[in-house]
Parts: sequence; structure tokens; C-alpha cells
Amino acid sequence: MRSLLWSTLVLFAAPLAAQVAPTDTTVPRLRQRIEARFREVAREELGLTDEQANRVWAIQTQQFERGKQIELEEKRLNQLLSAQLRPGIAADPVQATRALDSLGGLRLAQGRMFGDEQRELAAFLTPVQRAQLYRLRARINARVAEMIRERDDRPGRRRP
Repeated sequence: MRSLLWSTLVLFAAPLAAQVAPTDTTVPRLRQRIEARFREVAREELGLTDEQANRVWAIQTQQFERGKQIELEEKRLNQLLSAQLRPGIAADPVQATRALDSLGGLRLAQGRMFGDEQRELAAFLTPVQRAQLYRLRARINARVAEMIRERDDRPGRRRP
């Protein structure tokens, strides 16, 4: 139990590790260790074969990259909306509408991504394994969010 807790905590550090300065040579090594540990925990908790674990990892990597692109576009659109909604300056309704429509499209794309991922995983995982993977990621995301909040709430920490 203690080793599982430790491995899960190591796994939760991935987003925090990504915030280290890009010139730091420890980032790639840390990321590799975290990724390897995630694969190990997922393989153990889901009871995956090596082939299944490799396929899951390939799908997860692809989905992560697609999600990063959506996240970047969402950030750009939110910045555009913020620029339009500055106090004392009239907003351009056309630009605001385009940004909102695009944000809606991104939400739909996220839903399609989830469906695509589940269809790909269903080709070789049982429904229970897919549910376990979903819950594992949910636990990780919740823990990472908690760690980021704790880090940001520390005295003297400047919030972005």
C-alpha cells in the first residue's frame, strides 16, 4: 500500500515538473520517470498485458497532444475575449461572437476526443478496464489540482 501511495504521488508530479524552467536538464529525466511509473501503475491496477499497456500509452500520448492544442486555443480565445471586455472600451460584437462560437467548438471537440479515445480503448480493453483507467486519471487530475492550489496558497507565492 505504501509503495502504491508513493508511486501515485510521483505520478501526480508530472504537471508540476512541466513548470520547471525548460533549460533545466532534469525535466526530461523526471518526465520519463513519471511516465514510466504511470505505465507501471496503470498496468498493475488494470491488469494489462505489455501489448495492452503499450497501446493504452500510445492512445494516451496522442490524446494528451490533442488536448494541449485545444488548451492553447482556448487560452488564446479567452485572451481575445478579455481584450474585448475591458472596462471603458466598447467591445466588438463580431469578435466576441466569433470567440464564443470557437470556444463552443472547442467544447464539442473535447467531447469528440473523449468518444474517440473510448472507442479506441474499447478495441482491446474491457469496459471495467476502461472505467478503471478513467478513474485513475480522475484521481491524478484531482491530486494535481490540489497540489497546485497548495503551492499557490503558500505565503510569498505570486499567483499568475
